[in-house]
Amino acid sequence: MKSKPISENEMILAFLQAEINSPRFGNLYQKLLVYYQVTRAIIDSPNLEDVKENEIRESLLSDVRGYKRNIFLFETFPDDINWFRVTLPKEELKKLHYANMLAWVELSGPERLAGDGAKNLSSRSSLHSKDIFNTSEKLKNGETFPSIICIAQNFDSAFIILEGHTRVTAFCLNIDKLQDEIDIIVGISPHVSSWCFY
Repeated sequence: MKSKPISENEMILAFLQAEINSPRFGNLYQKLLVYYQVTRAIIDSPNLEDVKENEIRESLLSDVRGYKRNIFLFETFPDDINWFRVTLPKEELKKLHYANMLAWVELSGPERLAGDGAKNLSSRSSLHSKDIFNTSEKLKNGETFPSIICIAQNFDSAFIILEGHTRVTAFCLNIDKLQDEIDIIVGISPHVSSWCFY
């Protein structure tokens, strides 16, 4: 496993790039882009050196997902996280853990392993099945995707998915179609167990 530090702004950008087209959150982001009087270019063609752009991107993630507001997805999320880009062998994707959210736990079982979720997809109904199969088809058609985002206490502990549950599951269904190594983003903090979905 190889890793290199990245900025918080890079993590936020990856999060927005993953969600700007999502069925659940895309419309919210689009409305907020209008509110902030900016275009999608700050997500699609970003300048990470632009302080104002970074501030708007953080505000978007805060407004939609509760980042730095201790609500929604980021309730009780630790504030001392250091972010890294990590290169994993593709088989390690199966060992990523779903966040402790009911639909994902029901799909995977108590261990919350993404590989188990992919295995169980045909035998267990899931709130997310349609999205997973749609993503799987896009992957088969050569579409590329933003980095999955995880958090962990350290590099030797379980990686818990923060953003990208659907993509991880689709990747696990199509391991043979992936390149040998996959880049993901991982936030490291000794306090990640305080997160409400840990």
